[in-house]
Order: sequence, then C-alpha cells, then structure tokens
Amino acid sequence: MITQDCTFFTGYVTKNQGENLTMVCTTKDADQIGLYLYARLPEKHEVLYYDKSTNEVTPNKEYIGKVNTSGEIQNLTITITGLLKNNSGLYSCVYNSYSGARVTEKETNGVLLFVKEVQPPRSTEAPGKEPSAMPEMLVLVSALTACAVVILCFFWWLVVCGSSP
Repeated sequence: MITQDCTFFTGYVTKNQGENLTMVCTTKDADQIGLYLYARLPEKHEVLYYDKSTNEVTPNKEYIGKVNTSGEIQNLTITITGLLKNNSGLYSCVYNSYSGARVTEKETNGVLLFVKEVQPPRSTEAPGKEPSAMPEMLVLVSALTACAVVILCFFWWLVVCGSSP
C-alpha cells in the first residue's frame, strides 16, 4: 500500500529553449530509500529515479543524457539540460520510504517551468546564402564610374568648346 503526504512548490521559472533547469529536492527525513522526480502537464510522467542504496540515477528514456545530479538524497540538486518547449510543466520531488510493511511517498518541493521558444533572428538574405559585401562594393564602383564619366565629359567639353574661335 502506498500513502502520500502534502506538497509545496517553490515557485515558477521561465527559461528559453536550450537553457538548463536546476532545482533542489530536499527532505529532513533520513529514512528515505529513493527519490522520484515527476513532471506533470499535460500528464504525470517520471523524469528520473534516484536509488539511495546504490546512489544510481535512472532517467526516463526521454531524459537520458539530459539530467545531472549532485549531492545526497536529502539535498539532491537536479539539472535538466537543453530544455525544449515540451519540457514545460510542473516538476515535483517525491521521496519514498518504508513505513512498516508499506511504502510511503512524500511529495516535497517542486517548480512550475515555462520554456519559451527562441525565434532565430530574421535575415534579409535568401535562405542558405551567406551575407556578402557586394551591395556596398557595387555602390562604390558606381560612384567612381559616375565621377569618371563627369570628368571625361568636362575634358571633352574643354577640348571641343575650348578650341573653337
């Protein structure tokens, strides 16, 4: 039989895609056998399980390579790296222990996470093209050409009009 205690949440956090979430699961109880980190919204699913007897972390398949832990079970720091928009949700720490012949669960602290999509900067260049200095160079060449034409016209005018009586 499993029983549950109350929950409290430490607040909410807003992160951009690609950033990391670090949270600390804490308990004052020394008789814990393990810790689950659950994510909710839209539905409850396991992020990881920390086994106190082996000090092993077992992440859910979608979190393999994305979670890191440090510390002891009573004060365990958990970091989820490379956040995606679908990682938004309510994360809660659930400790379990034996109470006689039954396992009890105690939900301690948690955080509500909002992950924002990051829009790439818009470019005026066509997709796949690298920006170039061609427009600036074209303006410079055009200006020099125009000056040369004006100078040639002026000399032509001097030669044609200046030599007439």
